[in-house]
Amino acid sequence: MKKMIQYSFLITLLGLLISLSACQKEDQTGQITFIFDHVVQGKALAFNQFDYLSPAGHPYSVTRLKYYISEMELTAENGTIISLPGVHYREAGVPETEQVTYVEIPQGKYVKLDFVYGLDEATNIDGGLPNTTTNINMEWPIPGDQGYHYMKFEGKYDSLASG
Repeated sequence: MKKMIQYSFLITLLGLLISLSACQKEDQTGQITFIFDHVVQGKALAFNQFDYLSPAGHPYSVTRLKYYISEMELTAENGTIISLPGVHYREAGVPETEQVTYVEIPQGKYVKLDFVYGLDEATNIDGGLPNTTTNINMEWPIPGDQGYHYMKFEGKYDSLASG
């Protein structure tokens, strides 16, 4: 099993828009939308700019950020856990991947969101996701049941801080 690592220092789930709205009083469900923003050192992620410093003091830039979010769960105030199905692909800078909406969510107050950066063991195998260009591009290049990258983070850095 590939170890799934959470890089909370890199990606901050800044925007969590929860809109549970019932159409009628009798309706006991609504919808919820999660919006993913990326923040680095307190600033919105900007591509191809040496705006960030590593812990060692080296300037770096971000050129690409792609990842999967899966196993999303909401915890209600009363402790009930709602599992949200599916895998969400996110690519920073691509608006179509910025949010995910779930419908038929029981009305109530939710106090916690859990999720995994990456995929579970059953999904993280060759062919575990639909055969789309996006998923094919996230597969490891070596054949033989290698699965998918959970994240692709690319950029440049200046190791001497000299420009």
